[in-house]
Amino acid sequence: MSRRYKVHNSTEPFVSEKMFRSIWFFFVKLQALDTESQCPNCGPEPGDTIWDGVTLAFSRKHLLPSLQPPTVTHEQSLWRTEVRYHGGLQLVPEQKLRKAIRSVIQGQSLVIHSDDEDTNGQNHRNITDKAKQDLLARVESIPDICAQLKKVNEALGDVFSTYFGIPALAAGHEPPNAYKRLYIQVSPNKDLYY
Repeated sequence: MSRRYKVHNSTEPFVSEKMFRSIWFFFVKLQALDTESQCPNCGPEPGDTIWDGVTLAFSRKHLLPSLQPPTVTHEQSLWRTEVRYHGGLQLVPEQKLRKAIRSVIQGQSLVIHSDDEDTNGQNHRNITDKAKQDLLARVESIPDICAQLKKVNEALGDVFSTYFGIPALAAGHEPPNAYKRLYIQVSPNKDLYY
């Protein structure tokens, strides 16, 4: 939330961590949690349980030697050797589009800062002709990437256009690292499953 406030240039900052924690626990106290925490079919001690994430650590009294992470297999666990994973489960299914997204995001910044140019608008970056061609190719690919991303997910395309699009480059805005990480995650190098 704090990052969202900064990104949207809020005049008021988000509350401090200490204040947020106090407010959260006062809110939790107000909630009436009068439901019984047990399975309607199995009773208070079910054979299998599924736990959701918690924001706090477990109490020390629950850290017993029998407690193991869910990835630990038991000697009597079933082994399924014939399992075949489905390919193409990425959010962005086309490998060519994922590669194009990464090429725009990674590498030398596409934003031209005012100190890169002189009064005549001449670029003074010390780069080779091949590097200039690569930068130009990356910039030229942005409109097509935005259009293809909107076909996959309109919001994903809109966010890419806002932070990595031509208007953002022209305005000299560097995209926030959080959005760079997001698009790197949705455009992995290889298929998630082989």
